[in-house]
Amino acid sequence: MGLRVAVDILKLGSGHTNVAWALRVNGDEGAARETLWLLYSLAVRDVLPFPIKYRDDATHEVTIYALSAAVGIRFERPLWKQSLLVPRQPSFLAFQFPADGDDDALVQMQVAMARVMAGQMNPDSIADWLRQFPRAVDIYAEPVEDKKRDKRKNKR
Repeated sequence: MGLRVAVDILKLGSGHTNVAWALRVNGDEGAARETLWLLYSLAVRDVLPFPIKYRDDATHEVTIYALSAAVGIRFERPLWKQSLLVPRQPSFLAFQFPADGDDDALVQMQVAMARVMAGQMNPDSIADWLRQFPRAVDIYAEPVEDKKRDKRKNKR
């Protein structure tokens, strides 16, 4: 099985950082599967005025999408400039976790990526992600508290 990865770091004007990883796994039968991993801050800012937090101390979110086979990842180009990549909605994994800023969140994800690349972690397993990020919460398993939903509605 072959594995190829690309990473693209985007510094935002707000001072925050968004990071994208693209991963291509070539199966034993030659079929390739591509995924897109996104890491972003849950800090309030213009592009994210009402972040939904599934834990009060969550500072960052990771979402992992399967990519449509119609357009392949171009590893020689920055990921943020590949507008034709088609993530299949919804993401198949998503979790939030606390970090001491964007740099710490990026380091935590780089450690996880190194484990995936070494074959020590299954990138499709939420159980593996939650073992790697013990203070994380699987956002598909946790309902948003009604009071948080109500606060967002009142601010619009």
